[in-house]
Amino acid sequence: LVTGVCGDDLTWALNYEGTLTVSGTGDMYDYSMYGETLAPWTELADQIKNIVIEDGVTNVGNYAFVGCTNLTSVSLPDSLIEVGESAFRNCTGLTTVDFGTGLEMVDGYAFLNCHNLTAADLGSKVEIIGNSAFFACSNLAEINLGESLLGINTLAFSECTSLTEITMPDTLTAMGSDVFNGCSALTSVKLSDGLKNLPAYTFNECVNL
Repeated sequence: LVTGVCGDDLTWALNYEGTLTVSGTGDMYDYSMYGETLAPWTELADQIKNIVIEDGVTNVGNYAFVGCTNLTSVSLPDSLIEVGESAFRNCTGLTTVDFGTGLEMVDGYAFLNCHNLTAADLGSKVEIIGNSAFFACSNLAEINLGESLLGINTLAFSECTSLTEITMPDTLTAMGSDVFNGCSALTSVKLSDGLKNLPAYTFNECVNL
């Protein structure tokens, strides 16, 4: 068992089965991909197979689990409000994420290149999906955008080539460009009544629409 600190009131533990558990209350520290502020488990990244964030934790820090290529499942608590920038970027083996029910923000690049993620039920409270948040999640076949979504940023679901259907809630009023660019399997879209116009290249190369 390897343990440490990852927030003012948060601790982490990685067991011999490859499950990393984060416990406590409040926010996780933010990290970076390079330099002096790497996540404390960076040297153990190859051993991480499952991540369990326990109730009480309110965010996943920036770059927290970037490049954990052997990670297959993530469980997020109902207390979690935000998934930070690039938090699970390049986690190419990740197949399942339980997003909990309290999520409000998915920051930019959060799940970029998670090629094996198959579904994303973001819950009913998510309001903002950041730039390239699910870019090139090429096996993502199902996405639930909830009932509170206000904005989707540029390239958020671009190159999600398994996505067949999208339902936008009527709360959605703002979209960046290229949001569904290259979603070549997309056959059905329900647009939000709150959208006044479609930005450039929203459905570019969606050849089955």
